[in-house]
Amino acid sequence: MAANTKRWYARSYNEIPILFGSKESKKYYPARMNDKSIAGMSFQSDQFIEPGTKIRIKLLNDEPDITYSPEAYKVYHAEVKWCKKIDAIDEFDAYGIGVRFNDPPPILNQ
Repeated sequence: MAANTKRWYARSYNEIPILFGSKESKKYYPARMNDKSIAGMSFQSDQFIEPGTKIRIKLLNDEPDITYSPEAYKVYHAEVKWCKKIDAIDEFDAYGIGVRFNDPPPILNQ
């Protein structure tokens, strides 16, 4: 029996590395994407992000042995909808974060 997830869009589950940062800062933090849809994504990070914060997300291309240059990323603008503390990663705090894309719906590896 299928679970009722009360979601508007189908999700795909991909655990891939991403980078995120606030729109005001040039600093990016590493994170791991959990799932994505045409409207948003969720990811895990050791950084707390206040809901309502506007962020940029850099999604790595699916190329093996990628070099970390500006051309290696696609950048998406999003708003944090929720941020919840989850089980610790090693001895550090960890947070689950859900965002909604601000740009027209992107195609993310679909």
